[in-house]
Amino acid sequence: MDNTPNRSWINETTRYAIYGALFGATFPVIGTMARVLLLRIPINLSNMVYAQSQDPLLWVVDTAPIVLGIFAAYAGLKQDQMTGINEKLLYSKRELEINQENLEKRVAARTAELAEANANTERRAKQFESIAQVSRVISQTQNLQDILPQITQVISQQFDYYHVGIFLLDANKEYAVLSAANSSGGQRMLDRNHKLRVGQVGIVGYVAESAKPRIALDTGVDAIYFNNPDLPETRSEMALPLLEASGQIIGVLDIQSTEPDAFNRENIEILTIMSDQVTVTISNARLYEETQRNLIEADLLYRRNMQAGWRKLIQSKKIAGVRHSGIKSNIYTNPVELPGEEEVTRSGAIHIEYDSQSQMTLPIKLRGEMVGMLNVKADQDRQWSSDEVDVITAIVERAALAIENARLLTESRKAAEKERVVGEISAKVSSYTNRDNILQAAVVEIGRALPGAEVVLQIQGNTKSGANAG
Repeated sequence: MDNTPNRSWINETTRYAIYGALFGATFPVIGTMARVLLLRIPINLSNMVYAQSQDPLLWVVDTAPIVLGIFAAYAGLKQDQMTGINEKLLYSKRELEINQENLEKRVAARTAELAEANANTERRAKQFESIAQVSRVISQTQNLQDILPQITQVISQQFDYYHVGIFLLDANKEYAVLSAANSSGGQRMLDRNHKLRVGQVGIVGYVAESAKPRIALDTGVDAIYFNNPDLPETRSEMALPLLEASGQIIGVLDIQSTEPDAFNRENIEILTIMSDQVTVTISNARLYEETQRNLIEADLLYRRNMQAGWRKLIQSKKIAGVRHSGIKSNIYTNPVELPGEEEVTRSGAIHIEYDSQSQMTLPIKLRGEMVGMLNVKADQDRQWSSDEVDVITAIVERAALAIENARLLTESRKAAEKERVVGEISAKVSSYTNRDNILQAAVVEIGRALPGAEVVLQIQGNTKSGANAG
């Protein structure tokens, strides 16, 4: 765009030269006329020519148009130069104004871009904070019944969604059962054990069958949307599958908003990450619960086996306990009543008595299970210090553990011996191919394994043939 001002067809130098020459031309005319008047002759052209030819001074005056024209032209030249400078300054000013205007536009655009970038950064930071908060909830809780409601609350608060629900598939994968929700309508649905048939009812049912995300940006026109009377304000809905690493679907994350078109690309990406976290959480919680159940069952089984083993040990050794007094130790076969026995059995705590003699009864525990008691008696009135009690308790615990290890070692040796005998008998019996030889070898080897016993082997349906060893 040309911002140069429009110039006249004639410059100031020429104009000033013409004006100077014209002004200078008046001097010869006036001088000549004055000379004619001084000569007292009529004023006419011939007399003025005569006056010019007679007076040399007028010749000098005749140069006035040239001189004044030159001086005026010089002044016009300076004026042209000043005009050019002013035009250049004006042009530069206008260029500066245009540049300033463009710069202001670029600054405004850049400011808008920065504001939008800051808004996006804040939004992304808030979204990642939501993920971090969900991670904190997951790390702090292992109970599935506590984790899922907290996750729905966090997602709803961070993203300002109307309703967030988590559906889990039942064992037969026929229904998606609502397991947690944040909204009041969701709580009513939980109270009545709300569930949707897989593949048949609503967006959740569709996702539960297809294992693919589904979004209804306008629930009024979506053909699959299920109009739930407990959630009347829903205008858009998104359901994400909860997929394990193996690709197996275990549930659906359902999110509903009161605004149409509430789910943009960023929200979908963040919520997809959250759905993956929810899946890992559910899988880990289920694995943790299963592990806990297995540990409890194993602990109960171990305790039963341990109690049975100790009873068997006592019966086989015909020993009820050991009494040590002075330098003598006696083994007794019948149980004796110890002071505070009932209290120790009931509470599992130490019982201490201060009478004519100071004595205390301690429980003997093995992995939390009481397998016996220890009674310590002093000859005089004695105050048992906490250090003495700790030492006695530690010794008793180690003694019980040593007895248990010895018992397990003995049982392991018996089991190994049993397997050895069975293996030898099986090898000998298997070395024969004749039926009678096999039967005879079987009863002979069993008789050797059970000295003094009579062994009879009879085939079912055949009362005439058989083998015996005695």
